[in-house]
Amino acid sequence: MFTTKNVAVSEAGISSPDAACLHLQENLERVKEIGRGASGVVYKAIHIPTLKVVAVKDVPVYGRGQRRQMVRELHALYSNLVPMSDNDSPVPQHPVPGKSTTKPKAKPSPYIVSFYDAFVDRPKNSICMVMEYMSTGSLQDIVLRGGCQNEKVLARLATGVLHGLAHIHNKRMVHRDIKPHNLLTNRQGEVKISDFGLARTLNDNSTTTKTFVGTLLYMAPERIGGGDYSYPADVWSFGLALISVALGRYPLPTQDGFFGLVDSVANEQRLKLPAESFSEECRSFVDQCVLIDPEQRPSAEDLLQHPFIRKYTAEETLDEWTLFIDRIQLCEERGSELESLGDAVYRHMYEHAVKFSHLPQSDYGVSFVSQATPTFSRREISLQPVQMSLQLGLANYLNLPVHMVYEKFEEKRCFYSDKLLEDYCYSPQSWTASPGISRRQQFGIGTDSPQRTPSERGSFWRKLQESMAKLGHSRRRKERQRGRSSVAI
Repeated sequence: MFTTKNVAVSEAGISSPDAACLHLQENLERVKEIGRGASGVVYKAIHIPTLKVVAVKDVPVYGRGQRRQMVRELHALYSNLVPMSDNDSPVPQHPVPGKSTTKPKAKPSPYIVSFYDAFVDRPKNSICMVMEYMSTGSLQDIVLRGGCQNEKVLARLATGVLHGLAHIHNKRMVHRDIKPHNLLTNRQGEVKISDFGLARTLNDNSTTTKTFVGTLLYMAPERIGGGDYSYPADVWSFGLALISVALGRYPLPTQDGFFGLVDSVANEQRLKLPAESFSEECRSFVDQCVLIDPEQRPSAEDLLQHPFIRKYTAEETLDEWTLFIDRIQLCEERGSELESLGDAVYRHMYEHAVKFSHLPQSDYGVSFVSQATPTFSRREISLQPVQMSLQLGLANYLNLPVHMVYEKFEEKRCFYSDKLLEDYCYSPQSWTASPGISRRQQFGIGTDSPQRTPSERGSFWRKLQESMAKLGHSRRRKERQRGRSSVAI
């Protein structure tokens, strides 16, 4: 159990007055690693009961500094806690009078990465935070691909970040680590702020802070100089990040070390966008973000009223964003993504079948969902298909025809069903390694008969294997025929 103010994190998940334990740990399957940094490792994962793609951030808690950073991020993200299911509303938009006297929880911001849950991973001695998965990565991925000079795309990116900054600044929070790596995007053209491990909430008695933390390359001049700083420091870091995206590179020289960077930051001419490539409105907007004097620097809310931001409609910028990410291949190819997700879903079901086939419930006394429950009998040994409504939701998320998702999932189901049949039914070694009596009873084998090796009763094992193979493959063939006919209809 890991306990912070008003929040307790256990292996079952977060426990607090505003949230019940979701037991996500047992229903998540990691797909691949997508990021690694000083604060931890981030994985792409899928939530099996809902087929929702999420990001899981593993944060080790060995040292005091790591624990302090994790607590800050946990508290910052907890204010953006949302249900795992899209159909559930975190707070009623129009509360019914007389129904409840409790104060509603603050509405989550759509410009901050959504937070679903956190749990303790005891073997790794880490806290795992389950968050929204942003499918097109970070602004740093755009920088590494040569940047973007399309001003409609830049305006869309700037709008999302400024809304996020305005939200956290209104909550008296300074992010202190705004950089391209921590500004995430997705296919829908949303831009969201992440990684609140260094965030600081200012109290009523102090509107500034002085702690020297964060990424040096994106620190505002007042921070590098060791002075007091506040919300304008985040605005300056955002401006430098946007310049990096526009140019496709970090704009300041770094070969002269710390003192060379201090001199470069104080030189406003180094932070100018070229007039031959960008409009007057765009250059004026960037110049306002990176003013040396923090007192003259506009706030995030003021910058949202700049002519460059108000120049384009949301529909215009979204169309340009869609064309841009397709051109530079910022998204994972949809076919390969479907392949990896389908494999993860049925791999999880297979491993669950192996582990829990002899138990009616999970470790927490919570029954697993029906699609993850294997069927074991003498006549059929298979994994149940995923509900069609969930496959339809995944098809919409991937923007793929539903029949492609159905066919891929059916292919994976047959593969892992055959694997389950071969590994845990054909082989007598798997029986002796299993719970034994329980598994043999499921297949009609007497408990009073002694276990024998294949060499002692070779003909029996051969006949059993052949008969089970015929039953299994015959059933697979019928299921495939039914699947094709249903898709055709």
